[in-house]
Amino acid sequence: MKVKRGRSWSKQRVDPRLDVEKFIEEAFKTDRRVRYVGIVDSQFHVLASRMRENTASITSDSTDRNFVQIMPPIIVEAAEKLQPFFGRVQAITVRYEKVILVFYRMEGYVVVFSFETEVATPFMIRTTEAFLRLSTLSPFDANRFAEESLKFDNKLGSIGVISNENRVLVSRTRETYTPTLPHHEGIMYLSLIPPMVLDAVEKLQPFLGKLHVLVARYDRHVVAFYRLRDMAVVWTFEPEIGTPFMAEITDTFRRLSKQYLST
Repeated sequence: MKVKRGRSWSKQRVDPRLDVEKFIEEAFKTDRRVRYVGIVDSQFHVLASRMRENTASITSDSTDRNFVQIMPPIIVEAAEKLQPFFGRVQAITVRYEKVILVFYRMEGYVVVFSFETEVATPFMIRTTEAFLRLSTLSPFDANRFAEESLKFDNKLGSIGVISNENRVLVSRTRETYTPTLPHHEGIMYLSLIPPMVLDAVEKLQPFLGKLHVLVARYDRHVVAFYRLRDMAVVWTFEPEIGTPFMAEITDTFRRLSKQYLST
């Protein structure tokens, strides 16, 4: 496996008010678990991309460039379509078989980090284990799957199951949970956003391994996206659900962003 030695590159002239290199240096210094840092603006211009020195890469240089230029804005912008209902996106975490990716927006930029899979992500692991257990129900029935899912955690407020034709098969809400989205908008959201998000992140599976889960943390909700056979599954949790890894990363790196990436 090829080892990259901290090489960085940029296709776009960086605003001199942004200290991109210092941000990356401090990110690697602050958290030893960080493997890679990339920064791209909303016009798909790559400002920086760097692998930690002496860290083995699981993708080629060209894959890194293509990924950081295109995928982060698409993934973040898809999640941001729900901000009027769920509040501001704090961070998006994607767990693959080989790596964990974290995205967040800072002013006009999207920042992406990669971490080793050994990083502790108890919420993602717990929900994924429950999802995998429920996905083996036989014979599979979407309504039964939804009913059993709501028993998993009392902070799980709603569940949606969407076919690969973007048809909502099930939309179920816990009796004690007040939906944020009106019914017709909720159905529209379910039919469009989850398949769009999952299709985007699944494009990296040939390089990063099987997608386990994508979790988007908003101010007022935590949303988990899964793929079940040819269907998309969305679990929406109340904000009190614990996501310590996402909270830690968000607090640490938003502080660095304000220091080095604010204009």
